[in-house]
Amino acid sequence: MSVVVVSGARRTGTSMMMSALHKGSSTLDLLVAPILEKANPKFKDYQPNPNGLYEVGLVRYLEPRFLRKIPDDCLIKILFDGIPNLYPGDYKIVWMDRDEAEIRASEERVDRHFKECDKETGQTRRDHNEYTRILPFCSLRPYNKEDIDHVLKICEMRKDFDVVRVNYRDVIEDPIKAFEKIKFTPLGRLRVDIDIELAASAIDPTLYRMKSEEIECPQPELVQQAMHLM
Repeated sequence: MSVVVVSGARRTGTSMMMSALHKGSSTLDLLVAPILEKANPKFKDYQPNPNGLYEVGLVRYLEPRFLRKIPDDCLIKILFDGIPNLYPGDYKIVWMDRDEAEIRASEERVDRHFKECDKETGQTRRDHNEYTRILPFCSLRPYNKEDIDHVLKICEMRKDFDVVRVNYRDVIEDPIKAFEKIKFTPLGRLRVDIDIELAASAIDPTLYRMKSEEIECPQPELVQQAMHLM
């Protein structure tokens, strides 16, 4: 009896992985709040997570005992800085990695998207600083590799964690191989009981919208100027 947790930084494909594991599993109960799609609007033909956010929601995370009550045999997304708060148990953690430039470009695009939505609708959305004050592990802060490395070190020390790291691009380019890695340990033991082909069929390569080779890099002379000012 274990809990399957999808984790990683913001914009690393955690929602994509949740949808795939959910489709590929007949034994895992999905812990998610369907109404969260309201916080993920489509505007000007762009939507950050068109297939859903696959999160349980702010209200649940604010419950004092929420992380203690996660039931066995469930599938849940907890972004990276919530991982150290998990109570002792048996966890299979699918950790999503992604190219740092892609993460930052995607963060910027999503943040711009929500600012455009708010300007159009006249709404005022909480920024990441306010969310961080009320929810320490909401992971809305800009990407910071040191934070990620710190949590991964904690994962290494936790004997109740079985962590499999999967790269976002690898899932897009060869989903069968990626889900084989998730289903089986290196020694061939079962890790997460999923139908590999069903899980792979949930992957939509058209949603890979920020590719490192297509992201514009600063001109060399601008980088030199920036380094001089630091």
